[in-house]
Amino acid sequence: MKKNYRLIAQFVVVLFIFFLGVRIGKHHTTHRLNSYYSTVLYLSAATGINTKVNLLELLQKGDVMTTRKRLEALIDADLAYLALYVDKKPEEPDKDILEAIKKVKKYREHYPAHSINNVIEKSVIKTIDYVK
Repeated sequence: MKKNYRLIAQFVVVLFIFFLGVRIGKHHTTHRLNSYYSTVLYLSAATGINTKVNLLELLQKGDVMTTRKRLEALIDADLAYLALYVDKKPEEPDKDILEAIKKVKKYREHYPAHSINNVIEKSVIKTIDYVK
């Protein structure tokens, strides 16, 4: 009988340690992920600021053609990224995402002279073709 109580006590201790470990691991993982995503967002904001300042400097110099090309390249990069969204084929597509893609499609129809970088061309076209 004493042996059964001892086994039960050991089992309870092991179970307690397991759940404590899961809880502590979850806390540390959440903290690390939050820290990682915050860093990524900060770096993204800094990159965005640098890009916008460079574009503003080009506009101040009157270099509209280079500014236009760089803005179109930035749009292409965003469209290539949205290809991942298109591949997921959401049941209810996000209206804001669809609206953004439609704007690009309409713009490209009015100004078709833009050439897409060969590396991301398939992804860009797939995203634009997502909206009909």
